Amino acid sequence: LASILAGGLMGVLMSFMSVSLKLNQTVVGLGLNLLASGLTFYLYRISYVVDGDFEIPRIEVFQNIEIPLLSKIPFLGPILFNQNILTYFALLMVPAIWFFLYRTRHGLLIRGLGEYPRAVDVKGVSVDKFRYLAVMFGGMMAGLGGSFLTIGSSGIFVQEISAGRGWLAIVIVIAGNWKP
Repeated sequence: LASILAGGLMGVLMSFMSVSLKLNQTVVGLGLNLLASGLTFYLYRISYVVDGDFEIPRIEVFQNIEIPLLSKIPFLGPILFNQNILTYFALLMVPAIWFFLYRTRHGLLIRGLGEYPRAVDVKGVSVDKFRYLAVMFGGMMAGLGGSFLTIGSSGIFVQEISAGRGWLAIVIVIAGNWKP
């Protein structure tokens, strides 16, 4: 929950700078990424330094939930059906967000915010409000995704724990022709 809240706050900060102040989204995103990296390590250091040495706290990871019968399927069973709750949530969010973006009125509005903001504005919808909400939701999901590395996988936090994996998401979006 803390990671979702932190991601949401970063989304609000991103929205404020890129929507309200009209700053370049790429520059703001890179700056916030560097801020988050430095801030998390700083907070970690002031919280867990004991006599000049790091005391690496162990965090209990979420346990895998085995789906009966499906987890016994050769090769794919353990990969898809013996995971923790965060993995199942992520797998369910892909079609849910696709459905929302491509099959609902609000999804059409959100897609229009990036492609045709004037059309959304002419319709009487607050472009800035929806942009804030969309970026905040994206930040919340990014925060949850980042927390997976600690509470869903490794059980510890170290500086640069993602090892650049977040940048792969950007590459995937570009390679996917900007479609979820």
